Amino acid sequence: MEERKIDVAFWPRENAEGLVLFRKLQAKSVCNEYDDEFFELLKTYKSIFPDSEHLDIFGARAALHYSDAVAALQLALQAFHKRKVNLVIWQLLIECYGRLGNWAEKAKYQSYAHNLYCIGFNASLDRSCLQEILDNITMAEGLGTYAPLAAQKSRLAEDGNSFVTNPGSLAGEYIPWSKDRDGYAYFVGAYVNQELLNTKGNLLLREAGEPNFFKDYSADFVYDIMRSKTVYKKLVFNPEGKKYILPLLGLQESQHIRLSTGDKAYAAILGHLEYSYYRIEEPVQITSEADFVMGRPILLEHSPKRKKVVLNILVDALSWKAMRETNYKLMPNTVEFFSKGVICENYFSVGEYTYPSLPNIETGLYTHDTQIFNLKTCVKLDEQYKTISEQMKAKGYYCVNIMGGGDAIYNGTVRGYDRFVTNQYSLLAYNG
Repeated sequence: MEERKIDVAFWPRENAEGLVLFRKLQAKSVCNEYDDEFFELLKTYKSIFPDSEHLDIFGARAALHYSDAVAALQLALQAFHKRKVNLVIWQLLIECYGRLGNWAEKAKYQSYAHNLYCIGFNASLDRSCLQEILDNITMAEGLGTYAPLAAQKSRLAEDGNSFVTNPGSLAGEYIPWSKDRDGYAYFVGAYVNQELLNTKGNLLLREAGEPNFFKDYSADFVYDIMRSKTVYKKLVFNPEGKKYILPLLGLQESQHIRLSTGDKAYAAILGHLEYSYYRIEEPVQITSEADFVMGRPILLEHSPKRKKVVLNILVDALSWKAMRETNYKLMPNTVEFFSKGVICENYFSVGEYTYPSLPNIETGLYTHDTQIFNLKTCVKLDEQYKTISEQMKAKGYYCVNIMGGGDAIYNGTVRGYDRFVTNQYSLLAYNG
């Protein structure tokens, strides 16, 4: 009776042969019997389930048995691509990266296992990649949502030989795992409307390490998160005959910069963790006595092939079916506006709540393809999948998320955006 329950619950009933093969492979793997019979069984299993992650798992274990950690890692990563939230695969990757001495990646999968299954670990805090190790622990130990807040922000302990984690904010830092192919990563600054210079940036940095800021009173703070690079005291920018807006952010209070172009020079001041915007039409050199941050340059150019403005309005928890049943009395203006276009009555997300639904909407994929469903495990969307924002960016649009949440920044679902003016709770329309 127990046998039948296992078959029905975990294995397709029509593939009983596959289950028998799996159990034989599993038994030989447990006993480290990676002989000719094992590989014949694996070959037969592949003919039935050519895309199964089990093939990669068994193959990786065999490779580790024969001390080929490089081949084992390749197979383990193939398995991870197919099943990203899987303890067996994480443990394989931990062993592979440990044997290869990649302590940062090992710490990532150790953190995944600890976060979801409470499996303890001691990270190897190798000084050559210390920040990468701490970043990986921060991301893998934390939640996949609420950027730029970090449920478990990791830092080196006072003894210098261990690390500690506490809730906090990534204020004044680059968000780990967010660097794109051009080297721009999301930097977390303060959004400034009419406040005094430095005040918002100073406030943000002062509260960044306070656990209560994460838990209790960060709800009304508006962040300015932008793809940026650090400038080490000197920037030379040539617009090559075009016009750009150049976002610059200070890493100190009232940071002095000097802009030189041709025979002219100008002095300016940058606010602390606040972006300022400079229109650049000719080659310019910008210098400072300290490092500063440059957002990705914004090209001021319109093509007739593009619309001047494309708005993507996403309203969480708005049930179209419920609106229709009440004859749209809560949103008559919206219905009138879209009645002149196309209304798709049967477009829906297969996700049951926000965290997996947004990747569904942004990619058009099912949840089993994105593999983003558990907010306690922050896994990234594979690069092979192109999001709506990435496709718009490829067509030349400058993509900005105005007053949206940070729910999909960490997992890469909205990676095509260059800028986020974001808040986790108080998303006020007038700010947008």
